[in-house]
Amino acid sequence: MNSEEKTRIEREDGIIFLTFQGKGDLNLIDEEAIFGLGRALKEIEGDTDVRAVVLEGFGEKAFSAGVDVRIMKEFLPQNAERFIRSLHSVMSSIMKLPYPVIASIKGPCLGGGLEFALACDIRVAANDALFGLPEIRVGIPSVIEASLLPRIIGWGKARELILTGETIKAQEAYQLGLVNCVVPQEKLREECVRIARRFVNMSPFILGIQKDILNKWLELGHEQAIEYSIKAFATCFTTPHPREGMEAFLQKKEPCYPA
Repeated sequence: MNSEEKTRIEREDGIIFLTFQGKGDLNLIDEEAIFGLGRALKEIEGDTDVRAVVLEGFGEKAFSAGVDVRIMKEFLPQNAERFIRSLHSVMSSIMKLPYPVIASIKGPCLGGGLEFALACDIRVAANDALFGLPEIRVGIPSVIEASLLPRIIGWGKARELILTGETIKAQEAYQLGLVNCVVPQEKLREECVRIARRFVNMSPFILGIQKDILNKWLELGHEQAIEYSIKAFATCFTTPHPREGMEAFLQKKEPCYPA
């Protein structure tokens, strides 16, 4: 299978299902998987008909158990840096999509797989999901989007998980706030669709603005982030979207946002 076939895009009523395929049953991440997912993200990023994206791993056994160790053990410093930069670029593209991204997680979600999930806005876990950053156990540090973990679950538990490389089950991940909900695996896509449909009648322009603001809250200092969001708030009123949304609310009807 070449990189063009590594990611499948399905469209359904304003929802995109993005299914990435790595190596083997565990969806191990390699260069072809990175390239395929990156290409798919570029294809959908300007689609004005999209309201939400569901990111899922191929098959029934895993979201992704991370980067293939057999590839990494042959790295030299130069290609190690090049590889990890390309992986970060794809994760950054997930975060910057102007639509909510929902991670649909089954089975192992480890290492780079967990970092893909951390880059998403909402994480839905099957009850068989397993989470962790086990890189330390094979002689490398957790880097790039692993930096999001302490912001989501707090520094104390994040330090423990990163430094020990230990894994946690879906229910503990839910208790920590790492995932938004836990469902039986056979209900996983159904739950993701239910959540995605909550965005279908929202303004795509305002959703994009809100995603951008959320990202800036991560990137900027407190006062800078507030200043950025104030300007973004004003920008919204250069479009008819706020008036349409508020008039529909007052009239108790569904809004009809212009393209």
